[in-house]
Amino acid sequence: MIWVNILFLILVSSLLLSDLTFLKIINSSNIITVVTAFAGALSGAWGAYKLQINKENKKEEKQKINSLNKALFILLRQINAMTMFKIDLEKVKEKEPIVRAFQIQAWKTNPYNDLKFNFEELSFILDTEDLNLLHELFIVQESFEQAIETINQRSIYFINKVTPEMELKDIDNKKFTLDELKTEMDINKINGLVSGTDYMYIHVYRTYQQLEDVTSKLFNFAKSQYPDKKFIQFEKSIS
Repeated sequence: MIWVNILFLILVSSLLLSDLTFLKIINSSNIITVVTAFAGALSGAWGAYKLQINKENKKEEKQKINSLNKALFILLRQINAMTMFKIDLEKVKEKEPIVRAFQIQAWKTNPYNDLKFNFEELSFILDTEDLNLLHELFIVQESFEQAIETINQRSIYFINKVTPEMELKDIDNKKFTLDELKTEMDINKINGLVSGTDYMYIHVYRTYQQLEDVTSKLFNFAKSQYPDKKFIQFEKSIS
């Protein structure tokens, strides 16, 4: 290692210059030559050491910038996923809970296993004044996963519990009446679907807002740390 070489040169030069016997043997011109040689070697080693440190600092900076951009990219993909669900939910948002529960079909979602933050890569945030940002990322990750789970559970319930009975009673989910539902359908299944749909609305809308807020915070944090670097930026498309 470079710093070991520097220490070695300092130690050797100190021993030689402090050795009186050695100084008696060599004349003044030789002393100057020896000192100059050691000084040159020491200067070269120190320069190499600083160069190595600078290289390592740049590498570390690049890794941090890449980690921030990766996190921003994941956030944008999570926002995009919630946006797709939100667009469909908006269409029947103002209708009666029981009506919208039956009009929203079961959704087959992607597993989204790749949309997870690498918190080890982002741990350097803890060394900054915005250390709470890491906790917010953890919370929004859990919120996103919970929203997807809520959508999936509601879809499973719709397919396994509601659809078979609607088919058995010959009820068209696009042309039904409330009286028809309340008369023909099991009230427990109706309540289960309505409850699941309400929870889905809550989780999707809440998660979307959380994602939007944290994305803005992370972008601002990245620019505050590295103002001259480029970072992925979120552009809002729907309300």
